[in-house]
Amino acid sequence: MTTTRTRRDLIDRALSELGVIAAGQTPSAEDVSAVDQLVDAVCDELSTREIVYIDAPGEPGPDGGEIEPGVFLPLASWLANVAAPDFGAQYSPEVEAALETRLRRITATRPTYQPMQAEHF
Repeated sequence: MTTTRTRRDLIDRALSELGVIAAGQTPSAEDVSAVDQLVDAVCDELSTREIVYIDAPGEPGPDGGEIEPGVFLPLASWLANVAAPDFGAQYSPEVEAALETRLRRITATRPTYQPMQAEHF
């Protein structure tokens, strides 16, 4: 059984990838707020570019959210890449391109190998 992840889980994972927090540490309110402000913009960009649609990213605060486990890690990495300049790291277009490919592969329709049914008029 897979469970969805929350907006706070996403923020904590992004901060971990940025090296701001280590395992078991609690991030500062300022760090959480800085990344939280980017979540909706990142989700909107991914939706507008038709890469992936995040149905319930949660509310600023951070509060709630139902992020599918299959897209959670690449979404957190994307968020970390976008937030990198706020934490003294550099944004990487190469990382973005790799994550875009990864998200597209995750969400691609798989072949069913079923015979196609023709519609006759």
